[in-house]
Amino acid sequence: MTLKKLTSVLMPILLMTTTVWMLTGIEQRMAGLGTTSSAQMLLGRLGIALPYATAAGLGSVILFASAGSTAIRYVGGGVASGATVAVAVAVWRELARLSSFADQVPFNAVLGFVDPSTTMGAMLALGAGLFGLRVVSRGNRAFSAKAPKRIEGRGAIHGSSNWMNLKN
Repeated sequence: MTLKKLTSVLMPILLMTTTVWMLTGIEQRMAGLGTTSSAQMLLGRLGIALPYATAAGLGSVILFASAGSTAIRYVGGGVASGATVAVAVAVWRELARLSSFADQVPFNAVLGFVDPSTTMGAMLALGAGLFGLRVVSRGNRAFSAKAPKRIEGRGAIHGSSNWMNLKN
């Protein structure tokens, strides 16, 4: 494996993992920005989802910035791995939070206490990881084509016109 390919795999993993760990605890600071209790609650909820959503956005930006590269499949693998780490951290933290009071509620009611903010952040990271897997499997074809498709047939206005060749 060349240095370019190794960097293409490791850089998204390191950036996404560092983003999740560095933004941990930002919900307290964000909630402090609110002036009313409902604003503090909203900002706190956004702060809970922010580490995972930022990692997902960072992974998507890395994928689109690397579009057209010869090592795009390695970048996709790195983003998929980084998103897996982000989702695993979200699940681990949520399981730790739920296990603290799981013995006080019935087993089937524990899922009712799952934090929706953590779930939304983890879903965003999962979406970025799935797009990374698409890039791994399809390469540069995972992105949309840059040229418009030619329309032929009865409904075509100019797409099926027969033009004079240059020899006449």
